[in-house]
Amino acid sequence: MDEGPWTIRIERTRQTVAGCAHVARSWTARMIGLLGRRDLPSDEALIFPACHSIHTLGMRFAIDAIFVDRAWQVVAVRPDLRPGRLVLPVRN
Repeated sequence: MDEGPWTIRIERTRQTVAGCAHVARSWTARMIGLLGRRDLPSDEALIFPACHSIHTLGMRFAIDAIFVDRAWQVVAVRPDLRPGRLVLPVRN
């Protein structure tokens, strides 16, 4: 993980999406992700840079996934991804 936490806000409304976001930069952090956690508080997020696909295999809770492009513009939203799911690659 990096030196975060960071705050993620919607630019237009300034609404906070996550008040405590960390970036998974290392190979190990990306592989572990949220595995082993029992939950993820509603104000927390984990950012995977340059990630086009994710899975929830081995997870214990559902997540909301937001895919963004290099300019941080939202290109896809996958709400309520339950454990054991796979998100196919998102373009852009």
